[in-house]
Amino acid sequence: MKSRQLLREMGFAGTFYVTSAAVLRKSISEMLNSANVFEGPNDGLAYVSPHAGHKYSGKIAAATYKSISLNKHAEKGTTFVIIGPNHTGLGSAVSVSMANWRTPFGDITNDIELSEEICRYSGIEPDEIAHVDEHSIEVQLPFLKYIAPDSKACFICMMDQDIETCKLLERAISESAKKLDRKTIIIASSDMDHYEPEKVAMRKDFEVFRYLTKMEPEEFNLSVEKAQDSICGYGPITTAMMFSKRNGGKKGEIICYGNSGAETGDHKSVVSYASIVFH
Repeated sequence: MKSRQLLREMGFAGTFYVTSAAVLRKSISEMLNSANVFEGPNDGLAYVSPHAGHKYSGKIAAATYKSISLNKHAEKGTTFVIIGPNHTGLGSAVSVSMANWRTPFGDITNDIELSEEICRYSGIEPDEIAHVDEHSIEVQLPFLKYIAPDSKACFICMMDQDIETCKLLERAISESAKKLDRKTIIIASSDMDHYEPEKVAMRKDFEVFRYLTKMEPEEFNLSVEKAQDSICGYGPITTAMMFSKRNGGKKGEIICYGNSGAETGDHKSVVSYASIVFH
């Protein structure tokens, strides 16, 4: 008898985003419509999207997902590999979920075949513990389900974010996707600098952004600590850039940038956000 598919229930509906499907659909539609994104076709191979509450970072995230919706590669049959940082300290160094994930718009199906193939690489493990109380992936999913309702996904949580771990994960994703003949796009989930004055956050962020635009993943990974920039998902971003570069990516582009001060009015202690595409 076929075993029952695991299901990861929503853990942050009602806090990071609204629970009501109708209200959420209206909110996401409005954010996507107002996102200032070049509306011609694009060829992004990987993206970065923030993961704060939709109230704070939703407009920045909308720019990422509007860009994805216009992507000539993001057609039916694409698997989205969503990589988020581990904020809880629970689970494995690199944890791959084997569950389908629930959203207010319905479940997102796990590409189990690809997830299992990625886990064949030593140091990457099937693990649900890391995902139970982690918000960095879940907050992306209403946007993804809205723009690509039939797509499958892989859900990966990174505790270790050093260069060698990023190289391992990128190789596992690229080689597994090639072996299984998957059309794959990576979404790296990350906020930028945390809880500093707006001008300080901007200075630190744009100091490291230069490595993103030039597609220099190792330099970026190392520069985050050097600049003392508290980018929580620098490992997922590094991995996404490496994946894009392996598959012909030539440049990174900052689509949209902002911070929590736009919502709170507090510009002395902000969390900054960026929407980024690696072409």
